Amino acid sequence: MYKFVLKINSVSKKLIFSYCIFSVLVILVTVCLNFFLTYEVRVLKGDLEKLKGGFLSHQQTSQDFNNGQFMVDIWEKIKLVTSKTSYHMKTQKGHQHAIKSSTIRTKREQTDITTQQSFLQLIAAANENPILRDSDNATTIPWTVAIQHGEALLIADNKIIVKQDSYYMVFGQVLFHNPGIVMGHLIRRRKSSVSGMEHRFTDLLRCLQEMPRNNCANTCYTTGKISPQKHICWHLCLILA
Repeated sequence: MYKFVLKINSVSKKLIFSYCIFSVLVILVTVCLNFFLTYEVRVLKGDLEKLKGGFLSHQQTSQDFNNGQFMVDIWEKIKLVTSKTSYHMKTQKGHQHAIKSSTIRTKREQTDITTQQSFLQLIAAANENPILRDSDNATTIPWTVAIQHGEALLIADNKIIVKQDSYYMVFGQVLFHNPGIVMGHLIRRRKSSVSGMEHRFTDLLRCLQEMPRNNCANTCYTTGKISPQKHICWHLCLILA
């Protein structure tokens, strides 16, 4: 009988010891989970703040573009860079003029040359309807001139005609409102004459954007640096995918 009681007591002690170890493990796991969940909540809060800031910035950019302020700011920056470059060139030419008296006439002629920047901004014509093309499921938007400077870029028959060989920065932005569809736009080059196996049309820039069903307002941007030849036409088409 005595041996039996001792055996029960030893078993009880083992059970109590095992229970204590299990309780400690549960507490450790709970503490680790709390630390992990706290860290995840902080990360999610940071991501939420970044998304909020990006949304506000995107909304402000869209409002500025709709009001024409975005392109006006770009044009002001271009003029500022041009004026600084022209001033630097004139200062350098004046310094060389003082050193080399034999090139006085040449330097005087070069100082009379001014750098010309051409700029053209188009907006959709409010009094004209879009042209639908069932063959390639695209829409051509009638455009009108909002801002124009210089003679290197002209518009005729809803096309941009390049008159001078140079490098051009092209920027396009379209705000779509169609629900539940993938929309986008492309800027296409058209050659006036082709030979052999050349293609008349070449896609230069394109952008596709998936439209949400609830808030149908999504902006698609395209931008790039292009060096076209003379007498090249640019088209801007909208795509319905």
